[in-house]
Amino acid sequence: MLIQIIQLLLLCSGADSCDLPNYLSIKTPSPMEALSGSCLWIPCTYKVLPLNKDINTADPVTGIWFKGDRGYSTDSQNTFSVSGDSSKSYPMNFTGNLKNKNCTTMFYNLNKSHNDKYYFRVENSGFKATARCDSLQIKVRDSPWSPTIEVSGKQTETEVVTITCSAVTPCPHAPPQLTWDLHQGTAHITETNGTFTTKITQNITLTDAHDGLMIKCNAAYPVSEGSKMANSNVTLSVSYGPKNTSVEVSPSGSLSAGQSVTLSCSSRAKPPVHHFTWFRHSSQGPANVSQGHTYSFNLTEEGQYYCVASNTLGNDSSPSVIILQSNTDFTFLSPRTSPLPILLRVVGPHEDGPTSGGQASPHGAPPPGEHPPQAWLQGGAPVTPVQATSDSPWSPTIEVSGKQTETEVVTITCSAVTPCPHAPPQLTWDLHQGTAHITETNGTFTTKITQNITLTDAHDGLMIKCNAAYPVTGGFKMADSNVTLSVSYGPKNTSVEVSPSGSLSAGQSVTLSCSSRAKPPVHHFTWFRHSSQGPANVSQGHTYSFNLTEEGQYYCVASNTLGQESSPAVTLNITGMSP
Repeated sequence: MLIQIIQLLLLCSGADSCDLPNYLSIKTPSPMEALSGSCLWIPCTYKVLPLNKDINTADPVTGIWFKGDRGYSTDSQNTFSVSGDSSKSYPMNFTGNLKNKNCTTMFYNLNKSHNDKYYFRVENSGFKATARCDSLQIKVRDSPWSPTIEVSGKQTETEVVTITCSAVTPCPHAPPQLTWDLHQGTAHITETNGTFTTKITQNITLTDAHDGLMIKCNAAYPVSEGSKMANSNVTLSVSYGPKNTSVEVSPSGSLSAGQSVTLSCSSRAKPPVHHFTWFRHSSQGPANVSQGHTYSFNLTEEGQYYCVASNTLGNDSSPSVIILQSNTDFTFLSPRTSPLPILLRVVGPHEDGPTSGGQASPHGAPPPGEHPPQAWLQGGAPVTPVQATSDSPWSPTIEVSGKQTETEVVTITCSAVTPCPHAPPQLTWDLHQGTAHITETNGTFTTKITQNITLTDAHDGLMIKCNAAYPVTGGFKMADSNVTLSVSYGPKNTSVEVSPSGSLSAGQSVTLSCSSRAKPPVHHFTWFRHSSQGPANVSQGHTYSFNLTEEGQYYCVASNTLGQESSPAVTLNITGMSP
Protein backbone atom coordinates (compact mmCIF):
# COMPACT_ATOMS: atom_id res chain seq x y z
CA MET A 1 0.00 0.00 0.00
CA LEU A 2 2.84 2.42 0.86
CA ILE A 3 4.57 1.69 -2.47
CA GLN A 4 1.37 2.48 -4.36
CA ILE A 5 1.00 5.81 -2.56
CA ILE A 6 4.62 6.73 -3.41
CA GLN A 7 4.01 5.83 -7.09
CA LEU A 8 0.92 8.03 -7.15
CA LEU A 9 2.82 10.96 -5.65
CA LEU A 10 5.63 10.58 -8.21
CA LEU A 11 3.20 10.52 -11.11
CA CYS A 12 1.50 13.66 -9.82
CA SER A 13 4.79 15.52 -9.56
CA GLY A 14 6.11 17.40 -12.61
CA ALA A 15 5.51 20.68 -14.35
CA ASP A 16 2.45 21.46 -12.21
CA SER A 17 2.62 21.45 -8.43
CA CYS A 18 -0.29 19.16 -7.64
CA ASP A 19 -1.72 17.83 -4.40
CA LEU A 20 -5.10 16.84 -5.84
CA PRO A 21 -6.37 13.29 -6.26
CA ASN A 22 -5.23 12.23 -9.72
CA TYR A 23 -6.15 9.08 -11.66
CA LEU A 24 -4.81 9.91 -15.11
CA SER A 25 -1.45 11.06 -16.48
CA ILE A 26 -0.33 12.19 -19.94
CA LYS A 27 3.03 12.49 -21.63
CA THR A 28 3.50 15.42 -24.01
CA PRO A 29 6.31 17.86 -24.76
CA SER A 30 5.59 20.87 -22.56
CA PRO A 31 5.79 23.74 -23.04
CA MET A 32 5.15 23.75 -26.81
CA GLU A 33 5.52 26.75 -29.11
CA ALA A 34 3.30 27.46 -32.09
CA LEU A 35 3.15 30.14 -34.80
CA SER A 36 0.02 32.24 -35.05
CA GLY A 37 -1.96 31.37 -38.17
CA SER A 38 -0.43 27.88 -38.35
CA CYS A 39 -1.12 24.54 -36.70
CA LEU A 40 0.54 22.56 -33.92
CA TRP A 41 1.12 18.81 -33.90
CA ILE A 42 0.88 17.56 -30.29
CA PRO A 43 2.32 14.06 -29.70
CA CYS A 44 0.51 12.62 -26.68
CA THR A 45 0.07 9.36 -24.78
CA TYR A 46 -1.85 8.71 -21.56
CA LYS A 47 -2.11 6.07 -18.89
CA VAL A 48 -4.42 5.21 -16.01
CA LEU A 49 -2.67 5.36 -12.66
CA PRO A 50 -2.04 2.11 -10.70
CA LEU A 51 -4.76 2.65 -8.08
CA ASN A 52 -7.57 2.71 -10.62
CA LYS A 53 -9.16 0.35 -13.04
CA ASP A 54 -8.41 0.63 -16.73
CA ILE A 55 -10.62 1.89 -19.56
CA ASN A 56 -13.07 -0.48 -21.22
CA THR A 57 -11.89 -0.74 -24.83
CA ALA A 58 -15.07 -2.54 -25.85
CA ASP A 59 -16.93 0.77 -25.45
CA PRO A 60 -16.26 4.16 -27.06
CA VAL A 61 -13.48 6.22 -25.52
CA THR A 62 -13.95 9.99 -25.57
CA GLY A 63 -11.00 12.38 -25.36
CA ILE A 64 -11.44 16.00 -24.30
CA TRP A 65 -9.11 18.98 -24.27
CA PHE A 66 -10.03 22.06 -22.25
CA LYS A 67 -8.07 25.04 -21.01
CA GLY A 68 -7.92 27.25 -17.97
CA ASP A 69 -9.01 25.66 -14.69
CA ARG A 70 -8.36 21.99 -13.88
CA GLY A 71 -12.07 21.39 -13.33
CA TYR A 72 -14.13 20.29 -16.35
CA SER A 73 -17.69 21.37 -17.14
CA THR A 74 -19.67 20.11 -20.12
CA ASP A 75 -21.01 23.58 -20.88
CA SER A 76 -17.65 25.29 -20.56
CA GLN A 77 -16.60 27.73 -23.30
CA ASN A 78 -13.05 26.56 -22.73
CA THR A 79 -13.58 23.11 -24.25
CA PHE A 80 -11.38 22.85 -27.32
CA SER A 81 -11.97 19.28 -28.43
CA VAL A 82 -14.41 16.43 -27.79
CA SER A 83 -13.66 13.34 -29.86
CA GLY A 84 -16.69 11.96 -31.69
CA ASP A 85 -18.75 15.14 -31.20
CA SER A 86 -19.82 16.33 -34.67
CA SER A 87 -22.32 18.86 -33.35
CA LYS A 88 -19.75 21.63 -33.42
CA SER A 89 -16.34 22.41 -34.88
CA TYR A 90 -13.40 22.29 -32.52
CA PRO A 91 -9.95 23.76 -33.23
CA MET A 92 -8.25 20.69 -31.72
CA ASN A 93 -8.77 17.31 -33.41
CA PHE A 94 -7.60 13.96 -32.06
CA THR A 95 -5.53 11.99 -34.59
CA GLY A 96 -4.32 9.23 -32.25
CA ASN A 97 -6.26 6.08 -31.35
CA LEU A 98 -7.65 6.77 -27.86
CA LYS A 99 -8.33 3.07 -27.22
CA ASN A 100 -4.59 2.50 -27.64
CA LYS A 101 -3.99 5.36 -25.19
CA ASN A 102 -2.70 7.60 -27.95
CA CYS A 103 -4.03 11.13 -27.49
CA THR A 104 -1.98 12.77 -30.29
CA THR A 105 -3.78 15.90 -31.44
CA MET A 106 -3.69 18.50 -34.22
CA PHE A 107 -4.40 22.09 -33.11
CA TYR A 108 -5.46 24.26 -36.09
CA ASN A 109 -5.13 27.99 -36.82
CA LEU A 110 -3.73 29.16 -33.52
CA ASN A 111 -3.66 32.79 -32.41
CA LYS A 112 -2.37 34.70 -29.39
CA SER A 113 -5.59 34.03 -27.45
CA HIS A 114 -4.62 30.35 -27.37
CA ASN A 115 -1.71 31.03 -24.98
CA ASP A 116 -2.73 28.92 -21.98
CA LYS A 117 -2.54 25.66 -20.05
CA TYR A 118 -4.55 22.76 -21.51
CA TYR A 119 -5.83 19.67 -19.70
CA PHE A 120 -6.70 16.27 -21.12
CA ARG A 121 -9.70 14.21 -19.98
CA VAL A 122 -10.87 10.68 -20.80
CA GLU A 123 -14.48 9.51 -20.54
CA ASN A 124 -15.43 5.86 -20.93
CA SER A 125 -18.16 3.57 -19.67
CA GLY A 126 -15.87 2.23 -17.01
CA PHE A 127 -13.64 5.25 -16.35
CA LYS A 128 -13.74 9.07 -16.27
CA ALA A 129 -10.80 11.22 -15.19
CA THR A 130 -8.83 14.39 -15.92
CA ALA A 131 -5.03 14.53 -15.95
CA ARG A 132 -5.15 17.37 -13.44
CA CYS A 133 -1.47 17.19 -12.55
CA ASP A 134 -0.18 17.17 -16.15
CA SER A 135 -1.06 20.31 -18.04
CA LEU A 136 0.13 21.14 -21.55
CA GLN A 137 1.48 24.68 -21.78
CA ILE A 138 1.06 26.18 -25.28
CA LYS A 139 2.78 29.42 -26.23
CA VAL A 140 1.82 31.19 -29.46
CA ARG A 141 4.19 33.62 -31.16
CA ASP A 142 3.63 36.04 -34.04
CA SER A 143 7.16 35.91 -35.49
CA PRO A 144 8.61 32.71 -37.00
CA TRP A 145 11.79 31.00 -35.84
CA SER A 146 15.01 31.85 -37.68
CA PRO A 147 16.53 28.80 -39.37
CA THR A 148 19.86 27.40 -38.17
CA ILE A 149 22.84 26.93 -40.52
CA GLU A 150 25.57 24.46 -39.58
CA VAL A 151 28.82 23.64 -41.40
CA SER A 152 30.32 20.27 -40.48
CA GLY A 153 33.91 19.47 -41.31
CA LYS A 154 37.18 21.38 -41.50
CA GLN A 155 36.97 24.56 -43.60
CA THR A 156 40.11 23.95 -45.64
CA GLU A 157 40.45 23.79 -49.42
CA THR A 158 39.86 20.32 -50.96
CA GLU A 159 37.89 19.27 -47.85
CA VAL A 160 34.27 18.14 -48.31
CA VAL A 161 31.93 19.84 -45.83
CA THR A 162 28.22 19.29 -45.23
CA ILE A 163 26.14 22.45 -44.91
CA THR A 164 22.74 22.05 -43.26
CA CYS A 165 19.90 24.55 -42.88
CA SER A 166 17.24 23.46 -40.38
CA ALA A 167 14.03 25.04 -39.11
CA VAL A 168 11.73 24.31 -36.18
CA THR A 169 8.60 22.58 -37.50
CA PRO A 170 5.74 22.62 -34.96
CA CYS A 171 3.29 21.60 -37.70
CA PRO A 172 4.87 18.83 -39.86
CA HIS A 173 1.76 18.79 -42.10
CA ALA A 174 2.53 22.36 -43.19
CA PRO A 175 6.33 22.56 -42.85
CA PRO A 176 8.38 25.68 -43.64
CA GLN A 177 9.72 25.98 -47.16
CA LEU A 178 13.51 26.32 -46.98
CA THR A 179 15.47 28.08 -49.74
CA TRP A 180 19.10 29.16 -49.86
CA ASP A 181 21.99 30.30 -52.09
CA LEU A 182 23.22 26.73 -52.63
CA HIS A 183 21.78 23.95 -54.79
CA GLN A 184 18.11 23.59 -53.85
CA GLY A 185 18.02 20.00 -52.62
CA THR A 186 15.03 18.09 -51.31
CA ALA A 187 13.91 19.06 -47.81
CA HIS A 188 13.21 16.31 -45.30
CA ILE A 189 11.60 16.27 -41.86
CA THR A 190 13.14 14.57 -38.84
CA GLU A 191 11.59 13.85 -35.43
CA THR A 192 13.37 13.68 -32.07
CA ASN A 193 11.35 13.12 -28.89
CA GLY A 194 8.23 14.57 -30.45
CA THR A 195 9.98 17.65 -31.87
CA PHE A 196 10.01 18.01 -35.66
CA THR A 197 12.66 19.74 -37.75
CA THR A 198 12.79 20.50 -41.49
CA LYS A 199 16.24 20.31 -43.09
CA ILE A 200 18.07 20.79 -46.38
CA THR A 201 21.70 19.77 -46.84
CA GLN A 202 24.46 20.25 -49.40
CA ASN A 203 27.95 18.75 -49.68
CA ILE A 204 30.62 21.11 -51.03
CA THR A 205 34.24 20.49 -51.97
CA LEU A 206 35.88 23.67 -50.71
CA THR A 207 38.17 25.89 -52.75
CA ASP A 208 39.72 29.27 -52.00
CA ALA A 209 36.81 30.82 -53.91
CA HIS A 210 34.48 29.79 -51.05
CA ASP A 211 36.39 31.88 -48.49
CA GLY A 212 34.16 34.75 -47.40
CA LEU A 213 31.12 33.24 -49.12
CA MET A 214 27.93 34.20 -47.27
CA ILE A 215 25.28 31.49 -47.28
CA LYS A 216 21.77 32.74 -46.59
CA CYS A 217 18.87 30.44 -45.75
CA ASN A 218 15.21 31.53 -45.78
CA ALA A 219 12.30 29.80 -44.03
CA ALA A 220 8.75 30.52 -45.24
CA TYR A 221 6.12 29.23 -42.79
CA PRO A 222 2.65 28.68 -44.32
CA VAL A 223 -0.03 30.49 -42.28
CA SER A 224 -3.72 31.22 -42.80
CA GLU A 225 -3.01 34.56 -44.48
CA GLY A 226 -0.08 33.47 -46.65
CA SER A 227 3.37 32.90 -45.17
CA LYS A 228 5.71 34.30 -42.54
CA MET A 229 9.40 34.64 -43.33
CA ALA A 230 12.64 34.41 -41.38
CA ASN A 231 16.25 33.99 -42.48
CA SER A 232 19.77 33.40 -41.20
CA ASN A 233 23.21 33.55 -42.77
CA VAL A 234 26.70 32.26 -42.14
CA THR A 235 30.00 33.23 -43.76
CA LEU A 236 32.53 30.55 -44.68
CA SER A 237 36.15 31.01 -43.59
CA VAL A 238 38.21 28.70 -45.79
CA SER A 239 41.96 28.20 -45.34
CA TYR A 240 44.02 27.60 -48.49
CA GLY A 241 47.55 27.42 -49.80
CA PRO A 242 49.22 30.25 -51.74
CA LYS A 243 47.51 31.38 -54.98
CA ASN A 244 48.27 33.87 -57.77
CA THR A 245 51.92 34.08 -56.82
CA SER A 246 53.73 36.69 -58.93
CA VAL A 247 56.94 38.72 -59.17
CA GLU A 248 57.29 42.47 -59.60
CA VAL A 249 60.53 44.06 -60.87
CA SER A 250 61.87 47.43 -59.75
CA PRO A 251 62.89 49.39 -61.74
CA SER A 252 60.97 48.10 -64.77
CA GLY A 253 61.85 48.51 -68.43
CA SER A 254 65.41 48.63 -69.86
CA LEU A 255 68.22 48.06 -67.40
CA SER A 256 71.97 48.59 -67.59
CA ALA A 257 74.72 46.17 -66.70
CA GLY A 258 75.66 46.50 -63.02
CA GLN A 259 72.38 48.24 -62.13
CA SER A 260 70.70 47.35 -58.81
CA VAL A 261 67.46 45.40 -59.24
CA THR A 262 64.84 44.40 -56.64
CA LEU A 263 62.39 41.57 -57.18
CA SER A 264 59.28 41.44 -54.96
CA CYS A 265 57.15 38.34 -54.48
CA SER A 266 53.40 38.54 -53.70
CA SER A 267 50.83 35.82 -53.10
CA ARG A 268 47.29 35.37 -51.77
CA ALA A 269 47.01 32.79 -48.98
CA LYS A 270 45.13 31.95 -45.76
CA PRO A 271 46.88 31.75 -43.37
CA PRO A 272 49.27 34.34 -44.88
CA VAL A 273 52.49 33.27 -46.57
CA HIS A 274 55.16 32.69 -43.93
CA HIS A 275 58.10 31.98 -46.24
CA PHE A 276 59.32 33.21 -49.66
CA THR A 277 62.17 31.46 -51.50
CA TRP A 278 63.91 32.78 -54.67
CA PHE A 279 65.34 30.62 -57.47
CA ARG A 280 67.43 31.26 -60.57
CA HIS A 281 67.51 28.76 -63.42
CA SER A 282 70.96 27.43 -64.26
CA SER A 283 72.37 24.64 -66.41
CA GLN A 284 72.21 22.40 -63.32
CA GLY A 285 68.55 23.28 -62.64
CA PRO A 286 66.91 25.80 -60.28
CA ALA A 287 69.37 27.31 -57.79
CA ASN A 288 68.21 28.77 -54.46
CA VAL A 289 69.55 32.34 -54.43
CA SER A 290 67.67 34.08 -51.60
CA GLN A 291 64.94 34.04 -48.92
CA GLY A 292 62.40 36.70 -48.02
CA HIS A 293 59.71 38.85 -49.56
CA THR A 294 62.23 40.73 -51.76
CA TYR A 295 65.49 39.86 -53.52
CA SER A 296 67.96 42.60 -54.50
CA PHE A 297 71.12 42.16 -56.63
CA ASN A 298 73.34 43.88 -59.21
CA LEU A 299 72.53 42.89 -62.78
CA THR A 300 75.48 41.29 -64.57
CA GLU A 301 74.07 38.59 -66.87
CA GLU A 302 70.96 37.19 -68.48
CA GLY A 303 68.82 34.86 -66.43
CA GLN A 304 65.47 33.72 -65.25
CA TYR A 305 64.08 34.13 -61.73
CA TYR A 306 60.99 33.01 -59.84
CA CYS A 307 59.78 32.80 -56.26
CA VAL A 308 58.00 30.12 -54.24
CA ALA A 309 55.46 31.22 -51.60
CA SER A 310 54.69 28.82 -48.72
CA ASN A 311 52.26 28.56 -45.82
CA THR A 312 51.16 25.67 -43.61
CA LEU A 313 48.84 24.33 -46.36
CA GLY A 314 51.20 24.28 -49.34
CA ASN A 315 53.31 26.31 -51.73
CA ASP A 316 52.95 27.96 -55.13
CA SER A 317 55.55 29.02 -57.71
CA SER A 318 55.32 32.31 -59.55
CA PRO A 319 55.74 32.60 -63.31
CA SER A 320 59.35 33.45 -64.10
CA VAL A 321 60.70 36.85 -64.98
CA ILE A 322 63.27 36.74 -67.76
CA ILE A 323 66.28 38.93 -68.49
CA LEU A 324 66.97 39.45 -72.20
CA GLN A 325 70.17 41.19 -73.39
CA SER A 326 70.20 43.49 -76.40
CA ASN A 327 73.61 45.10 -77.00
CA THR A 328 74.56 46.44 -73.54
CA ASP A 329 71.03 46.77 -72.15
CA PHE A 330 68.95 44.23 -70.30
CA THR A 331 65.15 43.92 -70.45
CA PHE A 332 62.90 42.13 -67.97
CA LEU A 333 59.95 40.18 -69.30
CA SER A 334 57.26 38.90 -66.96
CA PRO A 335 55.15 36.23 -68.71
CA ARG A 336 52.41 36.22 -66.06
CA THR A 337 50.33 33.89 -68.16
CA SER A 338 52.89 31.09 -67.94
CA PRO A 339 52.72 28.81 -64.89
CA LEU A 340 56.23 27.39 -65.38
CA PRO A 341 59.69 28.98 -65.78
CA ILE A 342 60.54 30.08 -69.33
CA LEU A 343 64.08 30.91 -70.56
CA LEU A 344 64.32 33.02 -73.71
CA ARG A 345 67.44 34.60 -75.22
CA VAL A 346 67.73 36.70 -78.34
CA VAL A 347 70.33 35.23 -80.73
CA GLY A 348 72.27 38.10 -82.30
CA PRO A 349 73.35 38.11 -85.95
CA HIS A 350 76.93 37.21 -85.03
CA GLU A 351 76.10 34.34 -82.68
CA ASP A 352 75.97 30.69 -83.64
CA GLY A 353 72.67 29.13 -84.69
CA PRO A 354 71.88 25.41 -84.38
CA THR A 355 74.89 23.14 -84.47
CA SER A 356 75.50 20.49 -87.06
CA GLY A 357 74.55 17.90 -84.45
CA GLY A 358 71.02 19.25 -84.40
CA GLN A 359 71.20 20.64 -80.81
CA ALA A 360 69.73 24.15 -80.72
CA SER A 361 71.49 27.01 -78.98
CA PRO A 362 69.49 28.58 -76.12
CA HIS A 363 65.95 28.75 -77.35
CA GLY A 364 64.70 31.82 -79.13
CA ALA A 365 62.90 32.61 -82.35
CA PRO A 366 65.17 32.30 -85.43
CA PRO A 367 66.58 35.60 -86.70
CA PRO A 368 64.76 37.07 -89.72
CA GLY A 369 65.88 35.54 -92.98
CA GLU A 370 67.44 32.47 -91.38
CA HIS A 371 65.91 28.99 -91.54
CA PRO A 372 67.42 26.53 -89.04
CA PRO A 373 66.70 22.82 -89.54
CA GLN A 374 63.84 22.88 -87.00
CA ALA A 375 60.16 23.62 -87.44
CA TRP A 376 58.69 26.46 -85.40
CA LEU A 377 55.28 27.50 -84.15
CA GLN A 378 55.15 30.73 -86.11
CA GLY A 379 56.99 33.35 -84.05
CA GLY A 380 57.60 31.17 -81.01
CA ALA A 381 58.86 27.98 -79.43
CA PRO A 382 60.80 25.25 -81.25
CA VAL A 383 59.19 21.89 -82.04
CA THR A 384 60.69 18.65 -83.27
CA PRO A 385 62.15 18.46 -86.82
CA VAL A 386 59.43 16.06 -88.01
CA GLN A 387 56.65 18.55 -87.23
CA ALA A 388 55.49 21.14 -89.70
CA THR A 389 55.22 24.88 -89.11
CA SER A 390 51.74 25.94 -87.97
CA ASP A 391 50.29 29.45 -87.76
CA SER A 392 47.36 28.41 -85.56
CA PRO A 393 47.69 26.71 -82.15
CA TRP A 394 46.06 23.44 -81.15
CA SER A 395 42.62 23.56 -79.55
CA PRO A 396 42.61 22.11 -76.03
CA THR A 397 40.68 18.91 -75.24
CA ILE A 398 38.07 18.72 -72.46
CA GLU A 399 37.18 15.36 -70.94
CA VAL A 400 34.58 14.49 -68.28
CA SER A 401 35.15 11.18 -66.48
CA GLY A 402 32.37 9.55 -64.49
CA LYS A 403 28.60 9.25 -64.68
CA GLN A 404 26.86 12.60 -65.14
CA THR A 405 24.22 12.11 -62.43
CA GLU A 406 23.51 14.33 -59.41
CA THR A 407 25.61 13.53 -56.29
CA GLU A 408 28.25 11.79 -58.48
CA VAL A 409 31.82 13.14 -58.37
CA VAL A 410 33.28 13.64 -61.85
CA THR A 411 36.77 14.69 -62.88
CA ILE A 412 36.95 17.35 -65.59
CA THR A 413 40.27 17.67 -67.42
CA CYS A 414 41.43 20.26 -69.95
CA SER A 415 44.61 19.28 -71.80
CA ALA A 416 46.68 20.92 -74.52
CA VAL A 417 49.44 19.70 -76.82
CA THR A 418 52.77 21.01 -75.52
CA PRO A 419 55.54 20.72 -78.13
CA CYS A 420 57.77 23.00 -76.03
CA PRO A 421 57.51 22.05 -72.33
CA HIS A 422 59.80 25.00 -71.40
CA ALA A 423 57.17 27.40 -72.79
CA PRO A 424 53.91 25.55 -72.17
CA PRO A 425 50.46 26.93 -72.98
CA GLN A 426 48.63 28.72 -70.17
CA LEU A 427 45.27 27.00 -69.58
CA THR A 428 42.34 28.93 -68.13
CA TRP A 429 38.68 27.93 -67.78
CA ASP A 430 35.35 28.67 -66.09
CA LEU A 431 36.10 26.34 -63.15
CA HIS A 432 38.39 26.82 -60.16
CA GLN A 433 41.81 27.72 -61.54
CA GLY A 434 43.99 24.92 -60.22
CA THR A 435 47.71 24.44 -60.84
CA ALA A 436 48.61 23.16 -64.31
CA HIS A 437 50.97 20.21 -64.67
CA ILE A 438 52.84 18.69 -67.61
CA THR A 439 52.86 14.98 -68.43
CA GLU A 440 55.07 13.09 -70.89
CA THR A 441 54.16 9.97 -72.87
CA ASN A 442 56.63 8.50 -75.37
CA GLY A 443 58.31 11.88 -75.82
CA THR A 444 55.05 13.80 -76.30
CA PHE A 445 54.25 16.47 -73.70
CA THR A 446 50.79 17.57 -72.59
CA THR A 447 49.72 20.39 -70.24
CA LYS A 448 46.67 19.65 -68.07
CA ILE A 449 44.41 21.20 -65.46
CA THR A 450 41.81 19.15 -63.59
CA GLN A 451 38.86 19.79 -61.28
CA ASN A 452 36.67 17.40 -59.27
CA ILE A 453 33.00 18.42 -59.06
CA THR A 454 30.13 16.94 -57.06
CA LEU A 455 27.30 17.23 -59.57
CA THR A 456 23.93 18.81 -58.85
CA ASP A 457 20.99 19.63 -61.10
CA ALA A 458 22.40 23.17 -61.37
CA HIS A 459 25.29 21.75 -63.46
CA ASP A 460 22.92 20.42 -66.14
CA GLY A 461 23.46 22.46 -69.31
CA LEU A 462 26.59 24.12 -67.88
CA MET A 463 29.04 25.00 -70.66
CA ILE A 464 32.67 24.65 -69.62
CA LYS A 465 35.07 26.61 -71.80
CA CYS A 466 38.84 26.12 -71.71
CA ASN A 467 41.36 28.51 -73.29
CA ALA A 468 44.96 27.74 -74.25
CA ALA A 469 47.40 30.65 -74.63
CA TYR A 470 50.68 29.62 -76.34
CA PRO A 471 53.62 32.01 -75.66
CA VAL A 472 55.17 33.17 -78.94
CA THR A 473 57.43 36.01 -79.96
CA GLY A 474 55.45 39.20 -79.56
CA GLY A 475 52.76 37.75 -77.30
CA PHE A 476 50.48 34.73 -77.44
CA LYS A 477 48.39 32.64 -79.80
CA MET A 478 45.01 31.56 -78.48
CA ALA A 479 42.68 28.59 -78.97
CA ASP A 480 39.70 27.34 -77.02
CA SER A 481 37.23 24.47 -76.73
CA ASN A 482 34.02 23.92 -74.82
CA VAL A 483 31.82 21.08 -73.60
CA THR A 484 28.29 21.13 -72.15
CA LEU A 485 27.38 18.94 -69.18
CA SER A 486 24.23 16.81 -69.31
CA VAL A 487 23.36 15.91 -65.71
CA SER A 488 20.48 13.61 -64.75
CA TYR A 489 18.65 14.35 -61.50
CA GLY A 490 15.58 13.48 -59.46
CA PRO A 491 12.46 15.68 -59.22
CA LYS A 492 12.96 19.25 -57.97
CA ASN A 493 10.72 22.22 -57.13
CA THR A 494 7.64 20.04 -56.95
CA SER A 495 4.53 22.16 -56.41
CA VAL A 496 0.73 22.08 -56.59
CA GLU A 497 -1.57 24.53 -58.35
CA VAL A 498 -5.24 24.82 -57.43
CA SER A 499 -7.95 25.60 -59.98
CA PRO A 500 -10.02 27.60 -59.42
CA SER A 501 -7.96 29.70 -57.01
CA GLY A 502 -9.40 31.86 -54.27
CA SER A 503 -12.47 31.10 -52.15
CA LEU A 504 -14.07 27.68 -52.56
CA SER A 505 -17.61 26.55 -51.80
CA ALA A 506 -18.84 23.20 -50.50
CA GLY A 507 -19.52 20.81 -53.41
CA GLN A 508 -17.46 22.87 -55.88
CA SER A 509 -15.33 21.04 -58.47
CA VAL A 510 -11.61 21.47 -57.81
CA THR A 511 -8.61 20.42 -59.90
CA LEU A 512 -5.12 20.09 -58.43
CA SER A 513 -2.14 20.04 -60.84
CA CYS A 514 1.30 18.78 -59.90
CA SER A 515 4.45 20.14 -61.57
CA SER A 516 8.08 19.19 -61.11
CA ARG A 517 11.44 19.65 -62.81
CA ALA A 518 13.37 16.39 -63.44
CA LYS A 519 15.77 14.68 -65.85
CA PRO A 520 14.65 12.18 -67.04
CA PRO A 521 11.14 13.67 -66.83
CA VAL A 522 8.74 12.64 -64.06
CA HIS A 523 7.04 9.35 -64.99
CA HIS A 524 4.65 9.08 -62.04
CA PHE A 525 2.60 11.49 -59.89
CA THR A 526 0.85 10.33 -56.69
CA TRP A 527 -1.67 12.38 -54.67
CA PHE A 528 -2.12 12.25 -50.89
CA ARG A 529 -4.55 13.74 -48.40
CA HIS A 530 -3.66 14.16 -44.73
CA SER A 531 -6.01 12.28 -42.42
CA SER A 532 -6.12 11.38 -38.75
CA GLN A 533 -4.47 8.04 -39.64
CA GLY A 534 -1.71 9.75 -41.62
CA PRO A 535 -1.30 10.46 -45.37
CA ALA A 536 -3.92 8.67 -47.51
CA ASN A 537 -3.29 7.88 -51.20
CA VAL A 538 -6.22 9.42 -53.09
CA SER A 539 -5.18 9.51 -56.77
CA GLN A 540 -2.53 9.01 -59.46
CA GLY A 541 -1.60 11.20 -62.41
CA HIS A 542 -0.57 14.75 -63.25
CA THR A 543 -3.94 16.19 -62.11
CA TYR A 544 -6.50 15.28 -59.46
CA SER A 545 -10.11 16.49 -59.78
CA PHE A 546 -12.87 16.08 -57.19
CA ASN A 547 -15.86 17.79 -55.62
CA LEU A 548 -14.92 19.61 -52.42
CA THR A 549 -17.03 18.29 -49.53
CA GLU A 550 -14.69 18.85 -46.60
CA GLU A 551 -11.62 20.85 -45.80
CA GLY A 552 -8.24 19.18 -45.95
CA GLN A 553 -4.56 19.27 -46.89
CA TYR A 554 -3.28 17.74 -50.14
CA TYR A 555 0.12 17.21 -51.66
CA CYS A 556 1.66 15.31 -54.56
CA VAL A 557 4.79 13.14 -54.92
CA ALA A 558 6.70 13.28 -58.23
CA SER A 559 8.92 10.32 -59.16
CA ASN A 560 11.45 9.40 -61.85
CA THR A 561 14.14 6.71 -62.07
CA LEU A 562 16.48 8.74 -59.82
CA GLY A 563 14.18 9.53 -56.92
CA GLN A 564 11.07 11.30 -55.74
CA GLU A 565 10.04 14.57 -54.12
CA SER A 566 6.96 15.74 -52.23
CA SER A 567 5.36 19.11 -52.84
CA PRO A 568 4.46 21.46 -50.01
CA ALA A 569 0.89 20.75 -48.86
CA VAL A 570 -1.96 22.98 -50.03
CA THR A 571 -4.82 23.57 -47.62
CA LEU A 572 -8.33 23.74 -49.09
CA ASN A 573 -10.72 25.74 -46.93
CA ILE A 574 -14.46 25.95 -47.54
CA THR A 575 -15.89 29.45 -47.29
CA GLY A 576 -17.94 29.82 -44.11
CA MET A 577 -16.42 26.84 -42.28
CA SER A 578 -14.08 26.96 -39.27
CA PRO A 579 -10.92 24.87 -39.20
